[in-house]
Amino acid sequence: MDTLKGKQIMVWTFMGNTSMYQALRENTGGVQDKFLSELVRIMEKYPWCDGVDIDLEKGDDYSTAAKSTAMFRNIYNTVKSYNPAKLMNICLPDMDSINGSVGGENWCVYGDLNNYCDTASIMSYGMAWAGSAPGPVSPRS
Repeated sequence: MDTLKGKQIMVWTFMGNTSMYQALRENTGGVQDKFLSELVRIMEKYPWCDGVDIDLEKGDDYSTAAKSTAMFRNIYNTVKSYNPAKLMNICLPDMDSINGSVGGENWCVYGDLNNYCDTASIMSYGMAWAGSAPGPVSPRS
């Protein structure tokens, strides 16, 4: 659990590989449908939670932006259909332009996702990670 503006939320972090994100985005074998039904099941199990935090990574390139946005729309609509008072935060890669992610997460178009979250957190890291040489995680530049 984490907090969003002092509220209790469920955190969903997915840092798999591109093919796993693709299966979720494309609903391969009903993966997205299962994700959405599990989201509802967990909200029912923990009704005291005020919402969810979605952090999906390895989203691929700009050519997938529309389908990725549709996936976030489906998640948001599922949360709000279950309970309109539930909050949804999405964690997004740092972008300095359309198709301009430091870490290659170019599926993300901030403006397109605006209607599919209550809040968004920009993940300002990507310059150093567990598999890289030592360096700043989020340099001033």
